[in-house]
Amino acid sequence: MFDWIYSLPVLWVIVLFEAAFVGFFLLGTVVLRPRARSWLREEPRLNDMLAAFLQYFGVIYGLLLGLLAVATYQNRLDVEKSNANEASSLSALYRNVTAYPEPSRTELQNLLKEHTRYLIEDAWPQQRKGIVPVDESHRITALQARLALFEPQTKAQELLHENTLRQFNHLLRGSKGADL
Repeated sequence: MFDWIYSLPVLWVIVLFEAAFVGFFLLGTVVLRPRARSWLREEPRLNDMLAAFLQYFGVIYGLLLGLLAVATYQNRLDVEKSNANEASSLSALYRNVTAYPEPSRTELQNLLKEHTRYLIEDAWPQQRKGIVPVDESHRITALQARLALFEPQTKAQELLHENTLRQFNHLLRGSKGADL
């Protein structure tokens, strides 16, 4: 419903919200002021009551603003951590794949490069706009199928393949957690 707001620059969003809220309350003040005056005309301690309400509102508003700032900062750190984990998993997986014999090495490297380019050029810009990308599964499936076809010939290749599969599973866990 409000997806259009993601395409606006941050400064415009701030100005838009400020104008909407200030305009709403200014209009409310102009409309309700005569009625409130007639209701509260006889109250001798009106200024004291108003000052107390404004103090309470200021404290609650300050707490809310502080909690929102902390939550926003925490979300940003979580996203940065998720991106760093995904990047390190891709890097470790690529490093492992470079030790595979040909032609498996080239095929796996190409699949990883294609997946990484998709993430950087397509998936992340879509996520920035608030769209959850759904085109990733066939790349991961192709990579998994190619890894499953590899038959280790030596004990070293067997250990390398086991480590690569473990790293691939770590990549899958990390990318699924980032999409939620």
